Amino acid sequence: MPKGINLLREHVKRIAAVEHDLHEWQRWHLTTRLGGGYVIPWLLERVDCSRPLMGGAPIKDEEVIFTDMAVASLREPLKRTVLTVYLDREGNSAEGIARILGVHERTVHNRLCHADFRIMVWKDERRESRRKAA
Repeated sequence: MPKGINLLREHVKRIAAVEHDLHEWQRWHLTTRLGGGYVIPWLLERVDCSRPLMGGAPIKDEEVIFTDMAVASLREPLKRTVLTVYLDREGNSAEGIARILGVHERTVHNRLCHADFRIMVWKDERRESRRKAA
């Protein structure tokens, strides 16, 4: 691998808290799509543009719904990248995900880093709005 790519990966890192939230969102999404978990009443359009759902979120995972809304707010190509990486049922490698998206692995990583930042900002703005409204 060219030296510049290693340097890039050292300087552009994922935001650990957002990455954790996305893994929880992935678990929630894949579990509820298979019919598992407890439900609470919600009516949301899913980020994958499937039919709106009623219920499906684990009762204690309100933050996961917040993450779902944050992912839905992403613009392309960030949204497609997050959906492809986290909702891939085929178990593709990083190379396979890059091939599906038609980009280099480095681009996938950079998009995920950018998506982490956009999700963090979106959540922070909504929390601040709620705090001011209270």
